[in-house]
Amino acid sequence: MAQDVQKLERYFRQHRKLAYALIIIVVLMVAGTIVLSLKIQNHQAYVTTPEAHDQTVNSTLQTLNVGELKKHLTKKEKKCIVSTLGKKVAKRIFLDLKDSDKIGKKTLDKIASCLPGDISGGNNNPKGNGGGSKGKIALTPPPYNGRISPSLFLAEPPAQSNGFAAYAQPLEFGAQINSYEITTACQFAPKMGVHATTVWTDWGSLEPQPETFTFSGLDSKLSQLSSCGVTDIGLHIMLKNNWGTTEPGIESPPADPNKLYTALTAIAAHYKSLNLPNGGRVTRFALGNEYESANHWPSSISSYTSLLQGAYQAVKAGDPQAQPEESGTGGSCFGVAVGNQLLQSGYDQEAIDYVNSYYGVRPAFNYAGQITYISQLQNFLLNADAKSRFACRFNTWFSSLYSVNLGYSTSQIHYYAPWDDLTTVFHFVRNGLQLGGKPASFPIEVWELGYGWPDRTTYNQQNHSQTVVKLLATAAGEGADRIIYWKLLDEMFKHQGSGGTSPSRDVGLVQEDQAGNYAMDPPATAYQVTVSKLSGATGAKSVDTGNPSVWVYGFNFSDGHTVYVAWTADNAASDTISLPIATSTVSVTDITGAVSQANPSSIPVGPSPVFIQ
Repeated sequence: MAQDVQKLERYFRQHRKLAYALIIIVVLMVAGTIVLSLKIQNHQAYVTTPEAHDQTVNSTLQTLNVGELKKHLTKKEKKCIVSTLGKKVAKRIFLDLKDSDKIGKKTLDKIASCLPGDISGGNNNPKGNGGGSKGKIALTPPPYNGRISPSLFLAEPPAQSNGFAAYAQPLEFGAQINSYEITTACQFAPKMGVHATTVWTDWGSLEPQPETFTFSGLDSKLSQLSSCGVTDIGLHIMLKNNWGTTEPGIESPPADPNKLYTALTAIAAHYKSLNLPNGGRVTRFALGNEYESANHWPSSISSYTSLLQGAYQAVKAGDPQAQPEESGTGGSCFGVAVGNQLLQSGYDQEAIDYVNSYYGVRPAFNYAGQITYISQLQNFLLNADAKSRFACRFNTWFSSLYSVNLGYSTSQIHYYAPWDDLTTVFHFVRNGLQLGGKPASFPIEVWELGYGWPDRTTYNQQNHSQTVVKLLATAAGEGADRIIYWKLLDEMFKHQGSGGTSPSRDVGLVQEDQAGNYAMDPPATAYQVTVSKLSGATGAKSVDTGNPSVWVYGFNFSDGHTVYVAWTADNAASDTISLPIATSTVSVTDITGAVSQANPSSIPVGPSPVFIQ
């Protein structure tokens, strides 16, 4: 017996690898039998009780929880989902995402098409044109979930009985002109119809010593602008003063707010009495610039909003006709703020789409297309990088600003993102103003409106020309009655040289060549045509053609005539539209100024806007 045991031990030592392999095979066979048994039980449960399966899947689907959904899908359903979404997306959803991640609503709809019942994924927000608005944001908000305002940004300009929303003043266009380029700018401003601009100054420059004011330097610049037809001027008065602020030398709160208010009254009174050429006026006084950014305003938001009411009264005391304004919200802020509100309101996929689109044209914001699921978006919107990088303390800025009572007479937007995201920004702002107690007719102006593009090597002049018109027409069509384009003169080469990249907002209307010479290239002509057609309009409305890819705005004038601007979305096919014009033919003007005729019931439109009347 002992000899037999010894022989067996010698055999195992000689054939150890084979023995281990046999053991592994036996273990795998046992495990496979258990798994197969479980699969058969699961399949049998589905086969025998399909209603229970359907109910479980549908109930799980409504929670949007990846982990739970994966547990209840059949092989056929999984195969359908892979086919519908594509292998890459399906792999991300069913392998890469954590169980706590949520599925975006667009993806959810595709998954739902492979599952039983008539579940739509809870997506109750159709795209396109509803109630006269267009864009990427749905018009039916989900029930209030307790995380943010129960009202989604749906407010539109108040319409009169004829469908047009009245402007607070006749529609006016302008362009940004820096103080060092006024002489060159005045060669182009009159022929382009540039009648408005904004100028930066600061409290310390105008009052270098207490109760000692020096206006001559600024007056000289304003006189030069006004002499060439730029007669409607707004001032950004930066809160920088070497003797009167809490942090001398940088923008910061006044040590004594009453001294600031006294200065604002004196400034407004001075420009009320100043006789500028051509009847020029300083009509608007903004307290600072983009103070939602900690880079511009290192103090708290509340320290700024607390100044607004006193500043409003001070400006009005100096000139009752003047328009006190807040600092304006930077274009970098709206993508974060709108994306956050969409996400918190339950529009997951729309939030992803909006953020990717909004920051896709800004060279400094390299997030475009990189956000694909909700946990990424949450991290992007809520972490410290988003708040500092995108210069937006949105958690307090909008609610604090919009709730200020009598702190400003006009809300101010700055914008450099894609033209088709601008409508949503207007709805977001208008809704916030109304939630803050402002009337539906509260004026909105755009003090900065620019063409965003990735870098100089990808700059496309034709796209720029078309986008100029789309931005101007959209801003005006959504209710802005004063629009300042950033900027009149191009600076692509001045700041960056012939190589490298240039900030998106430095590509101007009047183009500069490498020798520093300027010329009226197509973007300037497109601006000129737009201004000639729309300047002086008294009201605007969005026109529903039945095709969400076609954008149409109508503008009416005090003499009764109407001008329509129409185009298709950038990647949409050309189309024809019908407009309620009681003539046999209409005049169609393209962005170069060329004129043709068309039948009002069959007007051709494409990606390049046309003016119809």
